[in-house]
Amino acid sequence: MPVVVVMVVVVSGGCGVSYDDGDDPCEDNYLGSTGNILGEAWIREPADDPTETRWTPTTDHCDSNFVEKIDVSADSYIYVAGYAPQSRNCEEDELDIRCKETQWLRRLSPDYQELWSVSFDLDNTELRSFQMTADGGVVVVGANTEAPRKKPWIARYGPGGGLQWEQKLIATGHLHGVAVAANDEIIAVGQTLNQQDDDLWVIKLRGDGSEIWNTHVGTLGPDGGTAIAVDGQGRIWVTGVLGESGAGGERFSRLGSEATYLWADDGSIVALLDPDGTELWVNESEQANASAGAFAIALFPNGDALVGGHVGDGLDLRSSLTRYDPSGAKLWETVLGDRESPDLGSLAISSKGDCFAVIGRELFHLDGDGQPVKAPQRLWESTEDLKVRVSGAMTLKADDTPLISGYFESGWFFPAWDY
Repeated sequence: MPVVVVMVVVVSGGCGVSYDDGDDPCEDNYLGSTGNILGEAWIREPADDPTETRWTPTTDHCDSNFVEKIDVSADSYIYVAGYAPQSRNCEEDELDIRCKETQWLRRLSPDYQELWSVSFDLDNTELRSFQMTADGGVVVVGANTEAPRKKPWIARYGPGGGLQWEQKLIATGHLHGVAVAANDEIIAVGQTLNQQDDDLWVIKLRGDGSEIWNTHVGTLGPDGGTAIAVDGQGRIWVTGVLGESGAGGERFSRLGSEATYLWADDGSIVALLDPDGTELWVNESEQANASAGAFAIALFPNGDALVGGHVGDGLDLRSSLTRYDPSGAKLWETVLGDRESPDLGSLAISSKGDCFAVIGRELFHLDGDGQPVKAPQRLWESTEDLKVRVSGAMTLKADDTPLISGYFESGWFFPAWDY
């Protein structure tokens, strides 16, 4: 018998429309074989009313969008990247790009007006991270998915949104983090397949996309890079994870929060390289009860690094923040969040050296010694009429005010298969 797909929205108010008689205002959506949230992305400051936003993306009725990474330049321009899991009026056999899962990158003005947008079809490209350039442009990294195996991919866009160049690298693997040095050199981290194992891999490029060097980091076995930062001396900080069969970084199915779905990893990597790619030191830990992965990094004004990760095991997993100095010494470590929501969403350091982290549904604010400046602020707030969710993406504006993101949940779609 032919397969019949039936879409059901199981919450009143889908797409912002209230209905009680079973009439589905989004019944023409095709969503595949799994349930999906119907959500409208937003950006706001923590002090704003949860129902008020600074920005939401312009979309068609019943489309869903989710913000997954944001950054703000010194002159207050904003880059925001996100994910669109579905579009309306899509049938299973249609090839229109609007019917496919996509990621997107947008540039906003200081007053949150959209300047340009570029879309990435997940059948061709996975966007993992981005970093702004000094001229107002942006470098994006991820994986090219057109070949039988994923290939590391990196591209540069100008401040007007035009593609300046892109590189589809020969290796098998992906890039997950990127940093731009003061001299416009670009350093990216990820993983590549080396014989039978995945290896943490770092590549350095000139501003025009030509390669300077590439290197593998770490020795203990399968691993992969998750985040990268460059200090004022050009030294390269790298974080990563260890895993039994390839690095957990590959479990990032698309651009997402800094530390998501990495609980099964067996350890962490934190390393510092000199500008030529030589390892100054590497800290590797295989003990799951000491570390279950390192996924995020932010630099203090004096050159120290704050590394975000997980500690514990699958039964008692929580987020951790650790401060390292350039010699590799741990200055302090603190465990935050709870077992109910241990995910580290994002990490940032203010110009004064204060630490900000979104963990689960809360914003943490610590001083440079890891001590709380104020009590954690709960960001997941809903009203009777509107479900307000937090995505985990966060950055600091020029005045050190956090800018957070999330979505309004207005429904769930569950396809029902009838044979």
